[in-house]
Amino acid sequence: MSKCICKICNNLENNKTITVQERMFNLGDNFEYIECGKCGCIQISKIPDNMDRYYPDNYYSFSLLLPKKWFFYPYFMKVKNFLLKNLVKYRLENKNNFIGFLASKRYHRYYYLNEKMCHINSKILDVGCGAGQLLLDMKKHGFKNLKGIDPYISSDITYDSGVKIEKKYINELNETFDFIMLHHSFEHMDNPESVMKEIYRLLNPNAYALIRIPVARSYAYKKYGAYWVQLDAPRHFFIHSTASMQYLAKKAGLELESIVYDSTSFQFIGSEQYLKGENISFKKKEIKYFSKKAKQLNAISQGDQACFYLKK
Repeated sequence: MSKCICKICNNLENNKTITVQERMFNLGDNFEYIECGKCGCIQISKIPDNMDRYYPDNYYSFSLLLPKKWFFYPYFMKVKNFLLKNLVKYRLENKNNFIGFLASKRYHRYYYLNEKMCHINSKILDVGCGAGQLLLDMKKHGFKNLKGIDPYISSDITYDSGVKIEKKYINELNETFDFIMLHHSFEHMDNPESVMKEIYRLLNPNAYALIRIPVARSYAYKKYGAYWVQLDAPRHFFIHSTASMQYLAKKAGLELESIVYDSTSFQFIGSEQYLKGENISFKKKEIKYFSKKAKQLNAISQGDQACFYLKK
């Protein structure tokens, strides 16, 4: 048991330590994490001074997806973007949009949004957006007023579409938003309580925030321990539980309205590769089983990642 205090709930009792190795880039560095015996949050004991080492230029969120080189790809994307644009209208504006309804059967995109939270004209902020791939896609699919921030990009970015990405921390913003989203960035932040309070400050009255994160106390963590792929040491400073998210939301004055688990087969594929120390190829049958298992875990709130919906 560790005598280190939990940075979320200040608990000292029954905290456990776990040693986790950096595995994404095979650097081999080891890091101590604390698992709180009360709120369940898993947190790094000491943040490294040289975090730049763990965010090299080829880190996945720092670059955009390249177009495929096959001949029909541009035409395929025109059709896909048309369908996704109607999907957005179907989800956020018009349930009678038949094309959008059909698209919803084919594409899982924007499942985390609904008309209660935002619409295509909402002023939307993406915190920790990297190069802004999601925002660029959202612009193509009909969203009008988009902005992103990320302190780790090399400089501000302004795209031809009008999407702007600023090299900023959240506490440097002085404008308000209708909807704020953090897609797998909250776990990378060293002061989650402060970030949660900044979200409250930047939200308009009755507006929503969405925080998508890995979840502690999940089946995958219990199964794989230090080899659970979503520990992602040392980039993930805090892997929150539902209890620690509820605690932070309450302190910030936000209401944790709902939680939707959205884990995928990655929790098994990535963890199995880390556990066995090699880049394993899985058969279609195995991947199908992992996907089915992920859906089953999501249904019983045991998936290893979730969307947390917060209302001001």
